[in-house]
Amino acid sequence: PAADFASGATPTVYVRFTPDALGSFSGQIIHDATGAATKTVTLTGTGIDPYQQGFNNANVLSNSGWTQYNVAGTANKWTPTTVARNVNSGAGAVIMNGYSDSGASKDWLISPKLRLDNAAKFDKAILLSFYSRKFYAGTDLKLMVSTDYDGKSNPENATWTVIDGKFPTITGTYAQSQYIKLDSYKTSHTYLAWVYETTAGGANNAAEWSFDDFAITNTTGYIDANPVLDFGDVNVSGVSGTQIFPLKAEGYGDITVIAPADFQLSLDGSSFQSTVVVSAADAAGSKQIYARFAPSVKALTISGVLTVTGTSLNKQIGSFTGSSIPKADTFDVVTYNLEFFGTDVKDKSNKEFGPTDDALQIENVAKVMNKLNADVYVVQEVSDEPALDALVQKISVNGKTFDKVISPSWSYSFNPADPNFPPQKLVVIYNTQTATVKNTRVMFKDLYDQIRAKTV
Repeated sequence: PAADFASGATPTVYVRFTPDALGSFSGQIIHDATGAATKTVTLTGTGIDPYQQGFNNANVLSNSGWTQYNVAGTANKWTPTTVARNVNSGAGAVIMNGYSDSGASKDWLISPKLRLDNAAKFDKAILLSFYSRKFYAGTDLKLMVSTDYDGKSNPENATWTVIDGKFPTITGTYAQSQYIKLDSYKTSHTYLAWVYETTAGGANNAAEWSFDDFAITNTTGYIDANPVLDFGDVNVSGVSGTQIFPLKAEGYGDITVIAPADFQLSLDGSSFQSTVVVSAADAAGSKQIYARFAPSVKALTISGVLTVTGTSLNKQIGSFTGSSIPKADTFDVVTYNLEFFGTDVKDKSNKEFGPTDDALQIENVAKVMNKLNADVYVVQEVSDEPALDALVQKISVNGKTFDKVISPSWSYSFNPADPNFPPQKLVVIYNTQTATVKNTRVMFKDLYDQIRAKTV
């Protein structure tokens, strides 16, 4: 009305965007007035789903409600990526790596505002899931939640609570974190954040973290348990040591857990049977279940999955494995690529080949070999003989003594040593109590030399 403009007043017009679908929207507000020029205001907006995100859009950190905030370490921040190894599914993900920062890094990846108090949408268990991938040595991510963050300023000024993100414990592969309950944070302004923090850049300090496929779901019931247990070798009619796994469940009433054949379960660690029943109350609070291997037949491998049942539930989870053939009755040979084992050699761009923490590489390979308990290990890509000697010493335990044979030929061994590329030697490591070297030779060496010399 004309009265709104009396005495030169400039009234404010408020515009609200309420999309009914995902994607980009545009429109116009046209203002006509008698005797005045027509004014056109262009409107744009993006419809988002704050409860699901695949990070496939290159502008995901500016057009989806997701944001990044750099607190320390200006060289790096959370950023979209399409590099295949850093993507779990679809075309993209987000990534953070503080390696090239000279000092400490701290970077926040922050979700859109989450209206978890919407009873029409969230009337059951509110569960968070996502996929993440760690690469290189360095600190882990933190998952945090806030109900007083304003969504735009420095997150350090808000109150945040750390919650268990169930992040992967191994590097180099994506793993799903799931069944993370958010029921305690039912507000109209809940935010989640994934915080990357290091004390310094460089090797062994700054891991690379990739993040993908975020979802918040309204779930009637869930089973949070996936025990993958190896009980080793046990004689027929014997019993293995006990292993423990947690089971957490809601929405299915009392839970019956059925062990695969030749395995047993217990709720107290003393009374074992093939089936146990976990009350709904115990399952909701997370119940420890004890398991053991009790083979009744002789077999190289005995394995199976657990079955869990409840109200409207019949599902298989986990995997149990064991052997009832004693180690003394077998002769085990393992092949193992050790990926530039022990090298400190760097390429012309000053990037080191293979894992950069040699001591950790030696320790991890020794753990694997001691677990496998094989008689012979045929290994590839051994680049440092002192590291190999340290490995042999670490597996010569529990009454076992190992020795080694190094092949005199390997890839490009006919060339002079290259200061920018390490050797990749072939080695046989053997238990001297169960194996004896009678003779060695390089297979097809004569033919290979003749082909190189063009004499055949």
